[in-house]
Amino acid sequence: MPIFRYTFKKILVSPSTWIVFILTVIILGLNWGLNASGIINNDSNTSWTSELVKLFYLSSWKGIAFSGFIGLMLLIFIGIKSVQIFRDEIEDGTLLILVSKPISRNRIWFEKWLSFQTIVISYIFLSIFLASIILMLPGIGDTTLFVTLLPYLFILFGIALIFDLIFTSTALLISLVLNAKATIAITIMFAALSSIFA
Repeated sequence: MPIFRYTFKKILVSPSTWIVFILTVIILGLNWGLNASGIINNDSNTSWTSELVKLFYLSSWKGIAFSGFIGLMLLIFIGIKSVQIFRDEIEDGTLLILVSKPISRNRIWFEKWLSFQTIVISYIFLSIFLASIILMLPGIGDTTLFVTLLPYLFILFGIALIFDLIFTSTALLISLVLNAKATIAITIMFAALSSIFA
């Protein structure tokens, strides 16, 4: 699968991939950590219990997690990376060279889509679980907070996968029709609207 490897490597070595990933982990970690430390209010006698997490933290965490991550960061990542799959290759001429070879267009599309899915699924998994490590830091949370939220982290991962399958295909199709700036602008506008109305 040389097209898969080429596309995967192209996305992976791109600086924008790592910038958006690091920003996502920082934003999620800060949001979840500040939310958790705000509930405890720095009272040293209070510690996290499973009931306290479910009673006070879970509802606000769900709002931040679903609107902030799925509604905003995931869609921005998908929009920026979808441009690299086809639009950049159309503009620099490498896709024309690839199409001229005796490879079916369905195979080209499938391998590029598969490499894109691999990157996005890795992004979703790593950003959710790396950002959640902050919930175990002293002064912010502890292992009880993390363990109580663990099933919800997997639910968040599953819902993000559903959004991924819907929006990656849509973003790839948009990137075939519009130029890079328009594709990214439409994706960011949609991400902002979905984050507001989430």
